[in-house]
Amino acid sequence: MRICDEMAQIQVPDRLSEITVNAIYRASKMKKKKKNIKYGILSGGLCLLTGVCVLNCSYPVAARNLPFIGSAFAYIQDNLDFSARFETLAAVVGESTYCAHMSVTLSEIYCDGSNLFISYIMESDKAFSEMAADGYVPYQMGCLADSYIDDGESTYKLVELGSAGLEGIFPDDYTFVGSEYYVLDYKDFPEEFSFNTHISRLELIGTNVSCKNHVIKGNWNFSVPVAVNKSGIAEIEVGKEEMGHTIDSVLVSPVMATIYTSYPDIYGDTVDYSVVVLGDKSDENIGRIAIYGKTDGITKVPREEFDSTISVYVIDNSILERAGKRIPNREDFEEYAIVKAVIHLPIG
Repeated sequence: MRICDEMAQIQVPDRLSEITVNAIYRASKMKKKKKNIKYGILSGGLCLLTGVCVLNCSYPVAARNLPFIGSAFAYIQDNLDFSARFETLAAVVGESTYCAHMSVTLSEIYCDGSNLFISYIMESDKAFSEMAADGYVPYQMGCLADSYIDDGESTYKLVELGSAGLEGIFPDDYTFVGSEYYVLDYKDFPEEFSFNTHISRLELIGTNVSCKNHVIKGNWNFSVPVAVNKSGIAEIEVGKEEMGHTIDSVLVSPVMATIYTSYPDIYGDTVDYSVVVLGDKSDENIGRIAIYGKTDGITKVPREEFDSTISVYVIDNSILERAGKRIPNREDFEEYAIVKAVIHLPIG
């Protein structure tokens, strides 16, 4: 099963020649659905002074009418792909930048060492319904941002995961409250770093293909210090290996369990390698993100998807296909897994 057959019609970044990304997300609606991920990378910076730039943008100023400051995550967290009690975990920032009739506030940040979550508040001087007369998607705002972190010694590009843009809610016709989710490829985040982002475009997304998106171009920049929140973090060494395929370890936080695996350099440009994760709540695959490199990968599972136990199966999909297991179940994974492990994780 070659990746060119699966993805021939999809535009992907050049870096996917090295990294194959599988992602299945639960959407932020009353009834959740599956959706894909995208990348958002590169650089940005912030001047912490009040002023006006050539694009008529003022740098961080006091928030005008932002009742969600310090509680943006609490307002939207039950509607996110990866829900958690962020209000007990995130650090309040509350810095704002105004540009192109739009105030953007970086409200809160939470980093558990493997995942980085940012909450934003957008306030417009103009009604969104006037900008997008044909209507706009009520749970998402497009966002083009170049983001990286700096730990004082090195800078690292951030990989944007989740919804294409910001996932959240429009409380009214002038306000959007949303969040962004990043990982750092195969590295863990340093214990302290600065988060830097340059947002150059926001977008009201049309409700269907016949509706034109409304683009808001501007220059919203932030650079804020971040410390990893180690509360509720546990790392479990697994070390199960068969035929050069290894389930190495699991890092579990209040938001996500991250499973680290490694394997021989035999999969090339295929999509044969995969990691299936079953929890103690159902027999459905609860792995929501998979980032696979040449010989190692990570698989991420929302913490809400299991209580205390996960079963991890390393699978060669071509073997399942040859066996006629096109819709495999737990018994099939047990039989055909190259390596497997039952892992007991902390509760809560």
